[in-house]
Amino acid sequence: MKKIVYTLKQHPRTNEYHLFEATPLENNECRPNKKSMCEMMENVNGFKFACRTEKEAFLKCAELGRQVCGNCMKELYSTDD
Repeated sequence: MKKIVYTLKQHPRTNEYHLFEATPLENNECRPNKKSMCEMMENVNGFKFACRTEKEAFLKCAELGRQVCGNCMKELYSTDD
């Protein structure tokens, strides 16, 4: 099973934060997907946080509140059923 971590990035135009699923790399870094979880944002340089577990990402996003994309948060807990 592939491990997934999360990275939070700020949209350069709207300043809203979006979550990206990411793949951990061997050097304690991670590679975010090309699109955010809501698919409304392309990957850009920089991040608010990177390589966080699901629980860590949730807690950090909760601290930021409404600055985080609601659709990304929904996707964090959606199921593939």
